[in-house]
Amino acid sequence: MKLSLSLGFLGLLGVASAVPAAAGTLNLNTGNGSSPYVITSDSLNPNEGTTTTVVTSDASLWLNDLTSEFISPQADQSNGNTTGVLDTGNVTYDTTFSLPVGLTSASLSITLEADDWTTISLNGNPIFYTGPNTGQWKFDTTIPISAAVNNELVAGSNTLQFVVYNTGGGSDLGGGPTGLDAQVSVNYSTSAVPEPSAALPLAAAVLIGGFVLRRRRSAV
Repeated sequence: MKLSLSLGFLGLLGVASAVPAAAGTLNLNTGNGSSPYVITSDSLNPNEGTTTTVVTSDASLWLNDLTSEFISPQADQSNGNTTGVLDTGNVTYDTTFSLPVGLTSASLSITLEADDWTTISLNGNPIFYTGPNTGQWKFDTTIPISAAVNNELVAGSNTLQFVVYNTGGGSDLGGGPTGLDAQVSVNYSTSAVPEPSAALPLAAAVLIGGFVLRRRRSAV
């Protein structure tokens, strides 16, 4: 009887419960998203600055119909404010986000508009998207994301980078509006992780108490 009780409590010691698998979504929208974007490079000529700003005065042809907002080095990107500005160059926008330990799968979703056009990379890996060389501010672009790109998403820190190019010539001659409007989300799941059972401390206390009691009885 004593042996069976001891074995039963030892069995409790081995019991562990599992934290169930979890799923989540990160909102990485530009402008009003939960993750800030920073300008890490600005080669516009003339330079417009390195502070990311939500655009409050749009260029006249910007579609701007996403749940995200246009961001730019300057809030006023109206045609009137940029008339006669060449604005040749590009602006690099980075956002850094974290994914949980136990990550089993993650997928990236991006729909955007950009003036004039953009390239996208993840975690310093080669560019996985290159837009048309002009006119990307006039239509929504749903970015094709391959399984290989999704596999670049890792537990811990990740960095998504957009490089927005402004030609300053051709169809853009006589004005230099520039900006990025990106509707971005990351969907992910995590595996079940075992954790010690709440029965462990109780079982250990009972076993120790029983051992002490038997020692006292045998000493009498």
